[in-house]
Amino acid sequence: MSLIYNKKIQVIFTKEEELILDGQSKICNWLYNQLLDACEKDYKENNNSLKLLEGRNLRDYSVSLKEKYPFLNTVFSSVLKEPSTRLKKAYQSFFKGDTRYPKFRSWKKKWFSLVFDEPNKGWKIQNNGTQISISLGNIPGMETEKGKRNPSIIGNLKEKMEVREDEILKTFSLCKQQGNHFYAVFTVERCTKKEMEFKQVMSVYRKEYNLAKKENREKPPKPKFKEETVVIPKNVTWIALDPNHKNFFVGVDFKGNSIEFQKLKMMKYWIRPLIN
Repeated sequence: MSLIYNKKIQVIFTKEEELILDGQSKICNWLYNQLLDACEKDYKENNNSLKLLEGRNLRDYSVSLKEKYPFLNTVFSSVLKEPSTRLKKAYQSFFKGDTRYPKFRSWKKKWFSLVFDEPNKGWKIQNNGTQISISLGNIPGMETEKGKRNPSIIGNLKEKMEVREDEILKTFSLCKQQGNHFYAVFTVERCTKKEMEFKQVMSVYRKEYNLAKKENREKPPKPKFKEETVVIPKNVTWIALDPNHKNFFVGVDFKGNSIEFQKLKMMKYWIRPLIN
């Protein structure tokens, strides 16, 4: 079974590049509010005729706004999908009763993250893992890197980004937090040798499938991954620990017993800085 985790690294940009990224974030924030307004009006005034929260309707509606608002084209297409995706999830959580009704966002209070949800599409780690190239939309007059259609911004990573042979990069997000610093958040998947081999097989299958579809011929059969049976050893005892804020940690053992360790009252004295 593969393991998915995130790695967060601070990114350094020039002041001019920071202003450009702020502009990209503001456009995404604006689009989110426009989509929320459209959902409310469609429900209240049009008897939900557009059915924006069904299927891909909300995403398709956001794409249609490019004709009326050409400035949306200045944001990379993958990033521009995030407002509709995030709003739909917010509504789904509300319908389940997990969260409150979605609210209009204030960009000044929270920077809208730039999310690239596909591997190496619109972003790329380069210069031996010390830099990241982030693609923008169609911005007239802005130079483009060699071999790219869209202009891009290159940020310097404060920590070298490396992946092991059994790991692959899945997604990338750029956020701004903790004193207005920029951070790159990479989603990494660690796989077994068998899983890595199957991913390569699937990559070949997708290419053959798309080619067969284009040429209107019989499509190849989809490969199936055969998962290995997990054998749990007998006579093994274990306990899972979950650190918390309200207590030191909670432990759950192999019998289902739950054990709560209270906060250590002396902890605040142990972590006090030394006074010369």
